[in-house]
Amino acid sequence: MGLRRALADAAAREPDFDQELRRRWQNFHQTTARADAVTDTVAGPVVQARDVSGGVHVGLPPQQPRP
Repeated sequence: MGLRRALADAAAREPDFDQELRRRWQNFHQTTARADAVTDTVAGPVVQARDVSGGVHVGLPPQQPRP
């Protein structure tokens, strides 16, 4: 059983749990939305990343010589 389903089932059985879960989710969502808010307006192809470790290659692979 997935976490989402388990939480939904528990919330359906226990109204107090449902209320507390919703309160905590709202608090978490508001906090993280402000801390990580990023807004970009662009036209054309875009690659956006955060916290990348290691190399990143964007483009076509090099052409291999034909035998």
